[in-house]
Amino acid sequence: MGTFSRYKKYFIKRRKQKYKSNSKFIKMYSVIIPSLGRIKFLNELLESIYQQTFLPEEIIIILENTKECRDIEQLINKKFNIRVIFTDNLKTPQKRNLGTKIASSEYIIFSDDDDIWENNKAELTMNSLKSVQVVCHAHSKFSFDVKKFKYNLGKIKKQVSLITLIYGDNIFGGGSGIAAKKEIFLTIPFNEDLYSEDYDWWVKVLLADIKVEYIPEALVRYRIHDKNMTSNYKKIYFYNLKLFNKILNKSFILLLTFINGYLRIIIKLIIKLLLKNIISLKNFFLKGKK
Repeated sequence: MGTFSRYKKYFIKRRKQKYKSNSKFIKMYSVIIPSLGRIKFLNELLESIYQQTFLPEEIIIILENTKECRDIEQLINKKFNIRVIFTDNLKTPQKRNLGTKIASSEYIIFSDDDDIWENNKAELTMNSLKSVQVVCHAHSKFSFDVKKFKYNLGKIKKQVSLITLIYGDNIFGGGSGIAAKKEIFLTIPFNEDLYSEDYDWWVKVLLADIKVEYIPEALVRYRIHDKNMTSNYKKIYFYNLKLFNKILNKSFILLLTFINGYLRIIIKLIIKLLLKNIISLKNFFLKGKK
């Protein structure tokens, strides 16, 4: 068995068959929403959660402790068990970590407050969590052009190259596509000092030999608008480039340690892996620690 085949089992399964629901999976989950207080977007997200085929045990909304946010609390569409938490000057990764600590369910699904869930997102995600510890999925983008009154639905993202991933084309879906056991988030919390903390979190998860399943269906639609991170490609590019530079530096140090006469074999394998996507690249290089 080749090197890549041995390590492939630790990473994402890209199943081609249609995902089927399984109502026998009864584990409960909490939804954690770090919100910026955008009440219109937030209520649209909540409505999409209420329409799920498998409902959550609770929804935790984390808002800033400001008069504006306290005022909109009364406008939140509360059809469900919703907990609203007010915090002082916390960044998104800090809000995610806080939500994890206070969540009462065994499983957690994160969402941004401007997302829209497809009706089967939770059920498919929770069914996948029967066999793995972390799940991510494809996503689509949409925007509403006020000038042209045109609704645009983006393409479903299934696979990306190294260059496109660095530039911000995230196969994992960022914070909109993360679901896992609570213990995973407690063991590997989000880095509270980073701009794109979800990238850093995914790298740590993959390095920890945690099995991740990728659902190749767009289960979340997220908006493209002036104020969200998705539209800020320059910052995303800068921080992702720093992150991958750090990864690759460590990788080459490990390679130099294990050369011992196998230079030609290693070089051929590196060239082969460089033609694959970034997930395969990280898989080979960073498993060398063992």
